[in-house]
Amino acid sequence: MKAHLEVPKCGSSAGTETESTSCGSRAAAPSPSVSEKVDELCNRPRRRCATHKEDLVWRFACMINSTSTAHSDGEVTTANLEEDLLARKVLQSVRLMRSCKYEMDEIAAVLAYASVYFTHIFAQLGDKLGSSESVYICILLVYLAHCHLLDETCPLHIWQKYIFKKYSSIKTLNAALFRIFKLRDFRLSISEAEEKAALDALLGTSSGLGSSDDE
Repeated sequence: MKAHLEVPKCGSSAGTETESTSCGSRAAAPSPSVSEKVDELCNRPRRRCATHKEDLVWRFACMINSTSTAHSDGEVTTANLEEDLLARKVLQSVRLMRSCKYEMDEIAAVLAYASVYFTHIFAQLGDKLGSSESVYICILLVYLAHCHLLDETCPLHIWQKYIFKKYSSIKTLNAALFRIFKLRDFRLSISEAEEKAALDALLGTSSGLGSSDDE
């Protein structure tokens, strides 16, 4: 079931009882066909996650870096995020969510939603953001997507400790999170067409991978 937010309750006292990254959270999984394709792409040792083109992390990073927006003068701006930093932070995010006991199909849905959010945010802020700053905004969008989709969530202070520690304080993260949430008009749902397109790109279904499952 989706948890529809009004305002993300970040950095609250919930979840502060332990230093562990394990959150013990669970949520309803997406459809079985999504689960099968994620299993095919992602059930491999962690050490391979950042190096294989068919990996979920790699696909997500490619989707983000291929985001573009057209301006009124006809000029097109394409996202040019710092590749190594993006891959590292996305991988850290996936590992954090796995430590919270989310399944890979749940994480795939989170990344799909985050990619749609990023397209919307980039259209508004793309030419105003630095390469590194865009990476961290992308990860905040992953955080927002996991808040929206999962019944129980990993608190922001845990994300700050393990992913944003060198970049920002919890207070600054809360402020940035609110600003980008506001840019989404405080709406985290996406259309069925957007969800399908994002999942197709993320899981490789549009390129024929896992075609035996589509018949």
